[in-house]
Amino acid sequence: MQDHEEYTTSVRGLREVGARFLTLEAFSGEGGEVEIVCHFSLRDEVQTLSTRTVDRTVPSLFSFFGNADFPEREAARSFGVKFLGHPNLPRSGESR
Repeated sequence: MQDHEEYTTSVRGLREVGARFLTLEAFSGEGGEVEIVCHFSLRDEVQTLSTRTVDRTVPSLFSFFGNADFPEREAARSFGVKFLGHPNLPRSGESR
């Protein structure tokens, strides 16, 4: 599990070598935080990165991978995660 700085650096590196974002999963973690697991495709292999929220926040992947929009919005709705840098998260209490 990476801290947020390592996570962002790894995501940037994957983007620079041509990886594709596949999906994001969110799981309830210890102490009320949320574990975030992201999967990428790189040269026909799946690469996985994980991090944990801090005060229910985590860096957004949106600026690196636009298709992270929907899974981040869903994790925000379902788990109350704030994805820092995401331009269009649902407002608190917004339903589907």
